[in-house]
Amino acid sequence: MKKRILCYGDSNTYGYVPAGKGRRYAEDVRWTGHLSSLLGKGYTVIEEGLPGRTADLCGEYPWKEGISYFKASLSTHRPIDMAVIMLGTNDTKRSFQRGAEGIAETVEIIVRETKEFLEEKQNYAPKILLVSPAWLDEAVITGPFGGDFDMRSVKVSRELAKPYQAIAQKYDCLFLDAAQYAAVSRTDGVHLEGQGHKNLAEAVYSVISEWYAAHPDETDQSHMAMIENS
Repeated sequence: MKKRILCYGDSNTYGYVPAGKGRRYAEDVRWTGHLSSLLGKGYTVIEEGLPGRTADLCGEYPWKEGISYFKASLSTHRPIDMAVIMLGTNDTKRSFQRGAEGIAETVEIIVRETKEFLEEKQNYAPKILLVSPAWLDEAVITGPFGGDFDMRSVKVSRELAKPYQAIAQKYDCLFLDAAQYAAVSRTDGVHLEGQGHKNLAEAVYSVISEWYAAHPDETDQSHMAMIENS
């Protein structure tokens, strides 16, 4: 059976074109599409990207709260062998006034409950790759999203990697700091351009492929456990 990888994130997982007024990059441009091509036929990459999705707070749009929807997403797409979680950018918006530690606390809940929920629902917990998002660029202040983000947002976005890495260590997750591989466009200061998507996909692929190379029987054994206990 194919290894199933769920990518749970916001507009940069959706593939939002910088300053594109809602337009979305084609499947072969989005990092999830690149990842699928790199991994090949033995994997199914599931896109769960929503523009504006936060870890938890979302003001007048509660349906964009990542913590409110993730269990439905997990249950819809199971079996899930690996979950790639990349959230936090929208939580830095000026209206929320949140620091990196506060954002990380909610991300930790999502990580912990992803493992616990799927342990119950599919009889095994997925491996989690926690990704700290690419930094906001200062250009966001004068761009089309300047009303949402400010310099404090930029600062907080650069502080997420440290607490995220600590969460990954605590819960035996894989970790990737996207800012080390991909930069957002200066067109809007928030979203990845095509090259950024490609770079991120290659970085994620490296982490995933290395882990599965070291654990070649992980998925087959887990799927068998799910079948036996269904």
